[in-house]
Amino acid sequence: MIAAVLVWAVYRLLRETLSRLSHRFLRLPLRTGLFANFERTKFLRAHIPEDKLRNSAIRVIMTATDIEHASGRFFSNAPVEVLLSDPGVQEAFVRREVEQPPDLVQAAVASSSYTFAYEAVPMEGRLWTDGGIITNEPILPALRLGADVLFLVLLAPLEGNDDSGAIKTFLDVGVHAVDILISKNFKSDIALLNNINGLCSVYAAELGVKPEQLELEIGRQRYRFVKAFSIAPQSPLPAQALDFDGEIIAPVIVQGYKDATKVILEFLEYEAARPARESRRVVHLSAERMEGNFRLTTPG
Repeated sequence: MIAAVLVWAVYRLLRETLSRLSHRFLRLPLRTGLFANFERTKFLRAHIPEDKLRNSAIRVIMTATDIEHASGRFFSNAPVEVLLSDPGVQEAFVRREVEQPPDLVQAAVASSSYTFAYEAVPMEGRLWTDGGIITNEPILPALRLGADVLFLVLLAPLEGNDDSGAIKTFLDVGVHAVDILISKNFKSDIALLNNINGLCSVYAAELGVKPEQLELEIGRQRYRFVKAFSIAPQSPLPAQALDFDGEIIAPVIVQGYKDATKVILEFLEYEAARPARESRRVVHLSAERMEGNFRLTTPG
């Protein structure tokens, strides 16, 4: 009886210390991801000339997630002040959420560090992981940066239930949980884009012009028609996020090229008939009643 009391007393005395030691022991074999980023970083540095990327006239935006503060960030190859000179750019968005990182390759590694699969990337005092957690297909940022056309590259069919594949380990659970979050974010963004395009189409029909020729101004916000082209498989892919077998991946890559070729031909046909940006006019929408009923006015 006395021995049991002594054991209990010692346990109570050392409980917090034992708890800390056990947590530290359990974390020893674990990292923030299944794979380290060393080889990926080495490969990207060998194949991406950072000076050319930084000086390119093509705008490159990479999304990443600050996992410690649950916020997204958009890394640009161009300085913020240069982005602000582009047509259709929303200044408030760029100044608030876009930055040019000192190391563009490291930013690319952070942006592509698929959560659970790859380690989170420390950069500028913050810990970064895949931007897909916040915005896998950065539709809204593209709109705010003045895009007129979007190419959405997807790894799952546009329609039907998402096939999660076999779930056997805790890694499968984590990876598929991220996939669910990414899918929900994408569907929310694409629904918003469809609503904006639908509104532009309604007022374009009223004015007898094409939707691309209108920019709707509601209060301080402006909205325009943006054509989206989706490159997506017709059926669920045989490869999962953690599949690296060349025999599995190679046919998937080939199919991706075929799907992309078909969509690019559709884009070229659309581009040939798309009105010039210069033909666009602003339509001011002002509410006459609390319920809505907008009054249509055009500058003239």
